[in-house]
Amino acid sequence: MFKKLALTTAAALVLTACGSKSSDIEASTVDGLWKPTMAQMGGANLPKEMLETMTLDIDGTNYNVVVLGQPETGELVYYSDTDPKRMDIIGVEGPNAGKTMKAIYKLDGNKLVIAYIVVGDQYPSEFTSPAGSQQFLVEYKK
Repeated sequence: MFKKLALTTAAALVLTACGSKSSDIEASTVDGLWKPTMAQMGGANLPKEMLETMTLDIDGTNYNVVVLGQPETGELVYYSDTDPKRMDIIGVEGPNAGKTMKAIYKLDGNKLVIAYIVVGDQYPSEFTSPAGSQQFLVEYKK
C-alpha cells in the first residue's frame, strides 16, 4: 500500500511562490537537492526504507523527484503572497504526468515542508496529515 501511495504522492510532492505566476526570487530559495526526513500519508509514517530511496531536486520552476527508483519530472508554480505559501505541482513525465496537485509549503533555512491533498483540487489549510485523510505531508532537508 505504501509503495503505490509513495510513488503517486511522493513523486508529486515536490514538490513545491509568488503572485499570479512563478517568482524567480522565490524559486531560487527552494533550489537544491532535498532528502526527506519525515513523510506521512493519512496520518501514517512512511517507512524509513522508503524515505531513503527518495530525492527531490528543484531547479527554479522545474523539479525532478525519485521514489523507489521511479523518476518524475515536472513544473512548480509558486504563490508566496498567501499564508501559508502555496504551490502548484504539475507532473510532466512519470507517475503523475498530466496531473496538477495543490500544495502548501514553508521554508525555514535548510528545511522545506510540503503538504498536499492527493485527490482533489483544493489547497490544504495546515501542515498535517490527519488519520484516514488523503493528505500527504513531507519534511525535507538539504
